Amino acid sequence: MIKRLNNSNEEVANKIFTIFQNSYKIEAEIIGALNFPPLLRSAKDIEKSKTLFYGFVKMNVLLQL
Repeated sequence: MIKRLNNSNEEVANKIFTIFQNSYKIEAEIIGALNFPPLLRSAKDIEKSKTLFYGFVKMNVLLQL
């Protein structure tokens, strides 16, 4: 199920951060970027963000953003 995520919650922000880091590392490799700004974003940045985050959640596990 696709759900709106409460990124102001520290635990949720950390989950978003982990998924972002894993996917952005691959993206940076694919495009050959040595300095990829999205990888510099911290979990605290995500927690403070006003961005609306949505994710695919199955059995209470966040699987995708």
